[in-house]
Amino acid sequence: MLELIGYSFSPFVRKVMVTLEYKGLDYKHDPLNPFTEKERLLPLNPKGAVPVLIIDGKPMPESSDICHWLDEQYPLPSIYLSNKDDIQTRVEATEQWADSELASVFGGGMFFQRIIKPLFLNQACDDERVQSCMNEKGPAILEKLESSVPEAGYMYDDFSMADLAVSGWLRLGMLSGCDISTSRYPKLVNYLKQVYALPVYASILLKENQLDLIKQAKNTYATHFEIIE
Repeated sequence: MLELIGYSFSPFVRKVMVTLEYKGLDYKHDPLNPFTEKERLLPLNPKGAVPVLIIDGKPMPESSDICHWLDEQYPLPSIYLSNKDDIQTRVEATEQWADSELASVFGGGMFFQRIIKPLFLNQACDDERVQSCMNEKGPAILEKLESSVPEAGYMYDDFSMADLAVSGWLRLGMLSGCDISTSRYPKLVNYLKQVYALPVYASILLKENQLDLIKQAKNTYATHFEIIE
């Protein structure tokens, strides 16, 4: 039996959720909030981070480790395109880039500052860091993606972890008010719409959009971004 621990609006947790759904696997979901329910999380992961996948009673942390394990145990369809060795390496490199550089800018520099800190930690937003990410670091990443994403379809032909990782962090950026609009990044917006429209991804986002946290973020910072509906 599989049980996923962690709130769905974390891109790391969402990666695992979409992978489970994409492979058609049955699982339980405990939307534990690591900021408010640390005492429940630490016995499962001493680092205090989500996600954790409980596999027959044993906890496995780290989203990339979990998704690789799922791909090995349930190889079809492969989220890492493991049937194509040359492409798998590129998928994994894109995931690592997204989970470091995009996570730092759109996650830590925007969403964490504007949403998580005031709501869960009772801390003030670091406006200087937010503006640096909004005006300098974020646009540099978005311009790179605008020039590299395909006109149609996914990054590496079939849907993969590369699409899942990149789109997850950009969603947090938009929820924080980052301007990812058709007028500025037409190719990127078209690409993201295709990724978010994948049925298993869309169903998860539909449920996620009902969370009070997401509603507040959308109403405060993202009222003009139709792409995150």
